[in-house]
Amino acid sequence: MSNKVTVDSFNAFMSMLPKRSSMDIRPMIKFGSNDNSLKLSIQASEFHYSSPRLNNLNNYTHYEVGFPSSVEPMLMPYIEVEGDNPTETVYPYVPVEVIVDIANKYGGTMEVWDA
Repeated sequence: MSNKVTVDSFNAFMSMLPKRSSMDIRPMIKFGSNDNSLKLSIQASEFHYSSPRLNNLNNYTHYEVGFPSSVEPMLMPYIEVEGDNPTETVYPYVPVEVIVDIANKYGGTMEVWDA
């Protein structure tokens, strides 16, 4: 997916991702190209810090973000515990608009990333 990411295109992308367990775990996501990218976990279900806290929806207003590959300043207001290592923690209830802004900061490309 390329160009400018919107809330609708992001939610559509997320809804197409396979779930890896009964807890609706989605694969890691990569925003951007190899030279300028951010890899992170973005989750939403009854088991995650998302809104609504329901499974298998196509449109979430807030997602649980976690374990970014580098410090992303736009996520810092949502860090679960202030003082935690920003690349080794989760960010509860991140508004989808913030995630879209981050995706666009990295060039508007989104893809599944498997290490």
